[in-house]
Amino acid sequence: MNILLINPPSIDTIVADMSDFFDESSGAYPPTGLMYLASSVKKAGNHDVRILDANLLKLDYKGIKEAVVAAKPDIVGITTLTFNAPAVLQIAADVKQVDKRIITVLGGPHATIYPDETLAFPQVDFVVLGEGEKVFVELINAIQKGAPDPKLRSTGFKQDGVAVIDRQFDFISDLDSLPFPAIDLIEHAKYFSVLSSGKQTMVMMSSRGCPFNCIYCDRPHLGRKFRARSASNVVDEMELYTKQCGFNDIKFFDDTFSVDRKRVVDICAEIKKRGLKLTWSARARVNTVDRELLEIMKGSGLTSLSFGIESGNQRILTNLQKGITLEQVEAAVSNCRELGIEVLGDFIIGNPGEKEKEINETICFAKRLKLDYAQFTIMTPYPSTQLYSMGLEKGILKRDYWKEYAAQPSKDFVTPVWEEFYSKQELVGFLRKAYRSFYFRPGYMFRRALKIQSFSELMRKLGAFLSLLRLSFQARSKLIANFKQQSK
Repeated sequence: MNILLINPPSIDTIVADMSDFFDESSGAYPPTGLMYLASSVKKAGNHDVRILDANLLKLDYKGIKEAVVAAKPDIVGITTLTFNAPAVLQIAADVKQVDKRIITVLGGPHATIYPDETLAFPQVDFVVLGEGEKVFVELINAIQKGAPDPKLRSTGFKQDGVAVIDRQFDFISDLDSLPFPAIDLIEHAKYFSVLSSGKQTMVMMSSRGCPFNCIYCDRPHLGRKFRARSASNVVDEMELYTKQCGFNDIKFFDDTFSVDRKRVVDICAEIKKRGLKLTWSARARVNTVDRELLEIMKGSGLTSLSFGIESGNQRILTNLQKGITLEQVEAAVSNCRELGIEVLGDFIIGNPGEKEKEINETICFAKRLKLDYAQFTIMTPYPSTQLYSMGLEKGILKRDYWKEYAAQPSKDFVTPVWEEFYSKQELVGFLRKAYRSFYFRPGYMFRRALKIQSFSELMRKLGAFLSLLRLSFQARSKLIANFKQQSK
């Protein structure tokens, strides 16, 4: 069968908390999830598969429709996040306009949380729940043979107009068994990171699942059980990208790369053993790294780490069930700074039990840490999280916003935030203050300018800086306008 996998463009996405500065301005990253699906399909044989990264190509709906016409697919699979659901459904509708016989399959976090609502749309034929590599192959094989088996695990479809959904799914325990992402199906030279000094960047996932219990976070399609690839398997992929594809920078997008200390040490040792000349970065927790481990990571090419710090107040961290202390934050960041490892700190404003005093403490803490970059977001109760359930129980959230949205996604929808003590408008004001206070310090800007190494890096960081200006000075008016429109 002829299969087309589509990564949707960033159009008609819903307005959130203006926290997407580091998502939209930090670079263009490969659609790793679709690449894993594609490689699994190729490994199974008997199918032709292609990837259309509409986000990278900046295609509009017309451009995507033209690409579908040219591809003549039997099946179209689309990555579905809650934020891009309006665009995904429009693309699926356009696919059906091209040829109603084309089968549409939606997967990802949104389809996993809201399979009934997703299947209710006539342009959606199937949903895949959880991790898709094995299930998607089973599904397309079943489709090729005729009507799919209603007992097929982790899938949903419509039979005589009635949704048939198997909500049980098994997480893939042996991640080494998965083939490497299909890099041959993307234009890999076009991807980059503004934080990588102009180097050609590739994204990797060395593990799945997060074992921690933060109340605001949930990854239903990946689960909470930590599952990791072996060190040799991880470095095999790194070597492939470095020696055959020309990548010299790797970004690990694991939820927490440093959960298993021994595995991290083994990965670093394997990189050095093979003599790989590359740099890499990852996300980590401050309580899973110490100076010895950081030295080992730095010695194998680590250049930057991202820490979820969230707050500068210990009581708030406890409320969030973060499981870290301010002292651990200070120690981890200090060690990184002394070793020359850049640090991006993530912070949340408007947390449960938080007032202006604690918000200001967070802003001051971020500056005192001397971070290289900081990202501030407004606390947003996402579906399927403990925080969202708390909000509904306490009446802070007046109704099940996300379920209503899933039933009728609209680009005009504005995500609910945690308005325990402050309105959305006030929280946006705090957010804007945080960004302006952190980034528009003369000393900070001078230090960042000195680290620019090339003209291409200069232009990319200038673009990011202009986005930051818009975020800092226009965020409030934009969000308030959308909020008022939603309230009518």
